[in-house]
Amino acid sequence: LSMQPIVSEVLAPVTLLLPPIILAIENDADREFLTQIYLDYRNLIYRVALTYFPDDHCEAEDAFSNTLEKLCKRPELLRSIADAQKASYIAVITANTCRDILRRKKRNIYAYSLEDGSMDWAADPADPYESLFEHGTMEEVLDAWQTLTDKDRDS
Repeated sequence: LSMQPIVSEVLAPVTLLLPPIILAIENDADREFLTQIYLDYRNLIYRVALTYFPDDHCEAEDAFSNTLEKLCKRPELLRSIADAQKASYIAVITANTCRDILRRKKRNIYAYSLEDGSMDWAADPADPYESLFEHGTMEEVLDAWQTLTDKDRDS
């Protein structure tokens, strides 16, 4: 048996740990710049996302990914921002992304059918309870209302 040096394949190169959106950037200078932005500000982005979604880490991760996608679309804008303001800018982009997710969640309200117990999209996003009132009597609505917790009634 000849002794040959063993190349360690256990430790993955740093590039394998980067998000695919950064790895997909064709311009080398942009990819390097955005890699550094990612490494410098990933904790900030995730912490801001967690302030909006403290109990839902999946939503926080979605906000993180969406923010990173927005940042990767405009590297020239990020370059134009002074280093002292980059953290503030990225925090604002993250907060706006979180608010967008919350607004989207609010619009996607399901209507519950009292007749067959099925869930369906509300017919009119401006009036999410429209189909509920079309399919159920007021007594059924009041009965269903009574089963809700105070927290659910307020939301």
